[in-house]
Amino acid sequence: MRIMILIILSNLSVGISAQYESLFGNSQNSWNTYYEFIGAGETDSMVVEGDSIINIETYKKVIQYDPVSGLEGFSNSILLREDTTIGQVWYRTYNSIDTSDHLIIDMSLGIGDTMIYDSGSPWNDPDTIIVDTVYYSNGRKHIEFDYPQNMGPYIPMTMIEGVGLNTGMSKSSFMFLDKSFLLCAKKDLQSTFEHNIEPLIGFQGCNSAILNVNVLDPFSLKLYPNPGVNQVTIDTKMQIQRVSVYSMMGQLVTSTDSKTLNVYDLKNGTYIIFICTNQTEIHRRLVINH
Repeated sequence: MRIMILIILSNLSVGISAQYESLFGNSQNSWNTYYEFIGAGETDSMVVEGDSIINIETYKKVIQYDPVSGLEGFSNSILLREDTTIGQVWYRTYNSIDTSDHLIIDMSLGIGDTMIYDSGSPWNDPDTIIVDTVYYSNGRKHIEFDYPQNMGPYIPMTMIEGVGLNTGMSKSSFMFLDKSFLLCAKKDLQSTFEHNIEPLIGFQGCNSAILNVNVLDPFSLKLYPNPGVNQVTIDTKMQIQRVSVYSMMGQLVTSTDSKTLNVYDLKNGTYIIFICTNQTEIHRRLVINH
């Protein structure tokens, strides 16, 4: 009888143990996402910064950082919750009136299975997505969907066990507001994913703004103050060839060939600044607030 009880307890303990690899490491996690808006490309560093308890559920706080300036932002910051026994991951927005959990990953799915993908976007209703392909790479399960995504015409949206989504791990990438894809991911300072779709000018590998585990990107550039008032400075070691500022409607509003940009005559709002140097072309968002 005692042997049978021990066997049953042993089986129960195995049944409730983790079946899928966790997104999170023991100490540090970061994801770098590339995204575009009206042709302007940027990268975000999403970094796990501890736990948050909400309604007895444990969430990981994932904070957005600019990998160049190292400044903290909140537009893409999120809370993540996972259940490794069923392979599901939910997110909710950070410091927002939206308090709903949105299912973004389900690693238990097989070919032909469907999932209600609820991005949490106020502009898009939840979609039913269908699993097209399931395969394993580097010991991790990959689930590809026959689903329109924002990475390009030949790259299916993919859930990667222990990594996340190949479209990125930020609020904008979940909502498909911009063209976006995951550049790389790190767990306890070990690389778990590296982008191999196409080279990005100025991207020198997996970088986390606050961990400083990589060498300085030679194409780094700082734009300050941003928001700008009267004058904006471009801080870079590269040689500036041309700086062009466009409205959100695509209209050229001002240009210069110096590292100092006068913006006192621009109206308040958001602009796209194209900075052409002797090594590359860099796009940034510029906010004017007099």
